[in-house]
Amino acid sequence: MASADWTLISDVASSGDIKRGVTAGITPPPSGVSNVFTYGMASQTNTPGTVALYSSLGGFAPLTKGGEVRAAMLRKGSAGTTLYAPFIFLGLNGTGSTNLAYILGLSDSEPSHITLRKGTLAGGVPDAIVGSQGVLARSSFTVAKDTWTHLRLEVVNNPGGDVVLNCYQSDLSAHNVDSPSWVAIPGLGQIIDDALGINTGSAPLIGGRVGFGMVSSDVGRVVAFDQCITIAQN
Repeated sequence: MASADWTLISDVASSGDIKRGVTAGITPPPSGVSNVFTYGMASQTNTPGTVALYSSLGGFAPLTKGGEVRAAMLRKGSAGTTLYAPFIFLGLNGTGSTNLAYILGLSDSEPSHITLRKGTLAGGVPDAIVGSQGVLARSSFTVAKDTWTHLRLEVVNNPGGDVVLNCYQSDLSAHNVDSPSWVAIPGLGQIIDDALGINTGSAPLIGGRVGFGMVSSDVGRVVAFDQCITIAQN
């Protein structure tokens, strides 16, 4: 997808608070092609804010059912080790940071857990245990800062109204970002967001928007994304 295929959320943090855009300032993940570009976000102030972009392609804005989103993300060593987190999302039920989505990303901690959460984009990816702050699952291992992590979030809408959530990772030390090999993430088993709202405490998110983003509440926090791909459920 080209940069023109993405739209900023309606209440995005100002560029004075969080700069964003294609950057050559960050070394990209290993790739077998030369035309991959890295998209970075860097906070300039300690004003809390969210930067997120969703796919504006036909059929994706919004999705009518489920789909998947894949991206390599980097939680770069910055001015501090907390108060920021990168993520991908699907099912966003609006266009703003206060809308709900399924969110998969690197938690606001050092080192980070890969964490799946159901909540607002502005809530980011907290360093929280399962069952707290909307966290549905998190990895049994951690990821150090400055480590590119290739993640895939799959959201499947079943005919009965249940939503199935699957999370995968591809090892970038063994597979280029453009030729992933997806495996289940230890600690992030399949989650069923049932139509009755029993498992997560609220109704499942059907359709919605899909994309990637960052939350930050301090200065000098940097994240990056590469090879962001979205696929709609048939």
